[in-house]
Amino acid sequence: MSRRGVVDGAHTTRMAEAADWLARITDPEATEQDFRGWQEWLAQDPAHASAYEEIERVWALSAYLPATPAQPSVGELALADIQQVPESTAAQAMTPVTPSLWRRVLTTSAAAIAAIAVVVTVAVVRDKHDVFETATAEQRSLRLTDGSQVVLGAETRVEVSMDEKRRSLEMNQGLAYFKVAHDKSRPFVVSGGGYAIEAVGTAFTVDTKPDRVVVTVTEGTVRVARTAGRAASDGAAPMLVHAGERALLDGSQPRCMAIDEAEDAALGWRDGRLEYMQEQLRFVIADVNRYSDRKIVFADPAIGRLEFTGTLFLEHIDEWLNTLQSTFPVTVTAQGAQRLVLQPSESAALLKALSSNDARSAEDDSQSHGC
Repeated sequence: MSRRGVVDGAHTTRMAEAADWLARITDPEATEQDFRGWQEWLAQDPAHASAYEEIERVWALSAYLPATPAQPSVGELALADIQQVPESTAAQAMTPVTPSLWRRVLTTSAAAIAAIAVVVTVAVVRDKHDVFETATAEQRSLRLTDGSQVVLGAETRVEVSMDEKRRSLEMNQGLAYFKVAHDKSRPFVVSGGGYAIEAVGTAFTVDTKPDRVVVTVTEGTVRVARTAGRAASDGAAPMLVHAGERALLDGSQPRCMAIDEAEDAALGWRDGRLEYMQEQLRFVIADVNRYSDRKIVFADPAIGRLEFTGTLFLEHIDEWLNTLQSTFPVTVTAQGAQRLVLQPSESAALLKALSSNDARSAEDDSQSHGC
């Protein structure tokens, strides 16, 4: 056999092994042993990691390949341009995948593209550090090398650093859901907005905005502490947030609230649904802006203090804005193609609505409790 044939044979073998590992670790039933085996295989040879990345790109690309009678080779597919994976492919990625099914996927065309694009990635952290970002109206699902699952909302940025003693994620922008693989020897800590949220084996979301962090726990318990700069200024003690609770962190005394059907409330955004209970409009608009190229701004910042209760569907933002004008004393005006302005329709009505909101908020604060 020629040297070229030997090289091609070795490459084909590595690609087949990479496809098998991809199928195993994207299976929701994957075990810690599966992930350890995957990591050991990656460490055996730098060519293994390259093959895995190549096969992962092929898998992503397969969502946009037309079905053809002749099945192209893995090597040929790997040379094609890579595109985003739609939500339908994300659903495939989270179901058990066998090598034979994986091969069939390579020649199957994608279903209709969802309104919100979803990219599914199994994250291989390079040099123990990597950065993941999403664009406007994009969501991304990650499986970290320890087996933890992360779903990034739109316009979110997360820096991942992992070593033998600690799993650290820095997130000062956006919204993310974390389902943490159990590992007592390596704390899982998400830092953002001046807070550190630590979990060992649990599930929770973190929503970071310029002046507030919201932590919603759906499983287990997380520990929330101020980071060094904030702790030094007020000496606040760490607190525990349990399943079914939401913590609002804005630099003042943290507030906790119990939430019904915590998982649905915390994860509705993954399905294009945002739910609110007496939420200030400025935070609602901040969420909406993550999913729209037309950014909404306030002509008067006071409008942002109005409180909204209800469900907002991301596929129907324009309809929601129309109802907003009948609910609050505001009007919506377009300024060019990329900007919408919320402005008061009547100053006296706005002041009255704000006065009512402030009174209700004061009452709620007096009844709120620490976590």
